[in-house]
Amino acid sequence: MNSTSTIEAARAPLFTTALLTATMALATGCGADVPATATAGADLNGTWETSCFPTMVGFAKTTLAYSNLALTGTYSEYADSACTQAIHVSRWTGTTTVAGPARNGLTPIDIAFATFTSTALTADNATQNNNYRYCGATDWRANVERDVLGADCQGFAIPRGARSLDLYQVDGNSLRFGQGAQIAVNLTEAMRPTMLDAARVFTRR
Repeated sequence: MNSTSTIEAARAPLFTTALLTATMALATGCGADVPATATAGADLNGTWETSCFPTMVGFAKTTLAYSNLALTGTYSEYADSACTQAIHVSRWTGTTTVAGPARNGLTPIDIAFATFTSTALTADNATQNNNYRYCGATDWRANVERDVLGADCQGFAIPRGARSLDLYQVDGNSLRFGQGAQIAVNLTEAMRPTMLDAARVFTRR
């Protein structure tokens, strides 16, 4: 999952490239350098959601819920363009840390991932997952949650102990994250995005 924040990152073919950066941001004055404080990141509190978007195999939405920088993310896949007929859901949790002062309205954040689970919501989706050996498994069953932390899920994985270095910005009721954030164990500051992903917007729900 870009991170996500990058988890919207990629179920291929079952996950579309999209997820988790699959991640987060503070509203600050343009060009201002604002020091991180005990309340930094408070503007993330609440629930944020993308619009229903097309994928390679259907449609999906990503939801991020923050409570005092604790993160719960949900990537839901649907059979219909109105995103009402859910067929699969993936969830992840983690802890977010404001990594430094905001610069030019962009706040650096670090996300440490704790859990990653995946659930087929229909018998047909469970069968598809088995045919693709999704996350390396062939015993998917409808409505049975599976722990997939560390598993290779069609080219996407959240390794155990992984984190993401990202940026975020809140502008009114809109939230954006950095472009191209990664999820990995051994990241360096040079790998943090330097600009926002203009294509992916979360709206406060």
